[in-house]
Amino acid sequence: MAQIELAKSLKALVGPDAVIDNPAEYHQSYNKAVMVINPQRPIMTKSSPQVVVRPTEKRQVVETVKFANEHSIPLYVASGGTDTVGGTAAVKGGILLDMKLMNKVLKIDERERYAVLEAGIILSKLEEQLNEKGVTHGHHPNSYNDAAVAGAISHYGIGTESPGFGLISDNVLGMEVVLPSGELMKIGAKCKTSMGEKNLLWLFLGIAGEHGIITEVTLRVFPLDVTKRRAHAFKYESFEKAAEASFELFTRGIKPSIQYAEAIGELALLVVAIDSTDPGIADAVDKAVVSIAIEKGGEEMPREIVENWLKERHFEDVFAIQRTSIHGGVFWPIHSSFLTFQDHIQWYRDTKEICAKYGLEVIQPSLYSNPWDLSLLLGYFGAPTDEMREKDSKARYELVQRAVDMGGAADAIHGAGLKSAYFFEQQLGPVGAEVLKKIKDVMDPNHILNPGKRWKAVEDLGL
Repeated sequence: MAQIELAKSLKALVGPDAVIDNPAEYHQSYNKAVMVINPQRPIMTKSSPQVVVRPTEKRQVVETVKFANEHSIPLYVASGGTDTVGGTAAVKGGILLDMKLMNKVLKIDERERYAVLEAGIILSKLEEQLNEKGVTHGHHPNSYNDAAVAGAISHYGIGTESPGFGLISDNVLGMEVVLPSGELMKIGAKCKTSMGEKNLLWLFLGIAGEHGIITEVTLRVFPLDVTKRRAHAFKYESFEKAAEASFELFTRGIKPSIQYAEAIGELALLVVAIDSTDPGIADAVDKAVVSIAIEKGGEEMPREIVENWLKERHFEDVFAIQRTSIHGGVFWPIHSSFLTFQDHIQWYRDTKEICAKYGLEVIQPSLYSNPWDLSLLLGYFGAPTDEMREKDSKARYELVQRAVDMGGAADAIHGAGLKSAYFFEQQLGPVGAEVLKKIKDVMDPNHILNPGKRWKAVEDLGL
């Protein structure tokens, strides 16, 4: 359908104020550029929708989805817009549903410990309202001030407090979702979800809007009392030493609320926080944490260092000198997970060798929430050239392929989207991939929702 006709039809359905049809108005926000990891050539996709719809109520979402389905128009969804893997990229044009204006907190029950909220509310804004009631959602990713709840659960998001509170997807009790047919389905409960409903919920978690559009979420929340939090930061001579200390805490049976390691250059830091409503238990566990961290070669940092990290969620003050050396380069994150700890350490060593072969640097390895969630920032110094782009692409393919060969995941916490689409079938195997394809056929027979991703991205991009 032509852009002018598409915009006119949508304005009649949802109102002219909800439709953006001037490319100049949405070019910067919705024209997504995504790096695709593959063995053949550097690919940087760029895509933009024909029309953007910004709903403020469920009716507008329902009408938009029905219209897209009736006319077989591609339909994409975004909320906070921090997507790093191309899960929201409108690679086939069509309509983009921007859920940012559906951002209300509908109910907070601090005694029963749940909250009902619209899909587009930003994590930090939600946390402010929850904190006023003495509770927290416990999800604190790097994109905390920009990512929305629906985006976090649609991309299987992880945060620095996931060791204590779990993944945000695990804390979804219920939701309302608009199916590709335009039907509105309510799933789940406010306190505990039945097994059958859990099975339904998981059709929409971590799938980047491929099975339905989430409009409302019921989320488990937790008591908040940061005055009882015990937190420490420890310095190590290398990232591997900090990682070993993190793993040792796990093997000793300690479950921190926060367990984060990061390194730049030769300096590595580990932050650990313990929460408990029982001061006696918290004191005992805290004492054990300090003992183990120092036993593994750590040096405890001043209190203001850890307090600043808890506020800012990075070690900017500590790494100030080291960070000055990385300016002026081209750096992209790589995530890999689901390896054993020892395999992760080996993969990290292999990654440094692969990068050295292609003239790249691993400048910021981190264990984001546990000893098995390794994230790397890697790239090259200087201005981008065709030669360096090609080397960068080859290096990323080799190191991700190495992780998959070892039994890990190409991008465990963000979904395949476009970035890791090449590895989709390798990770799942042909039978597993076929099962997911058949589920997609049943849920979305016209394939209108988020088309051109995962296996279709492989086909469309000629990988």
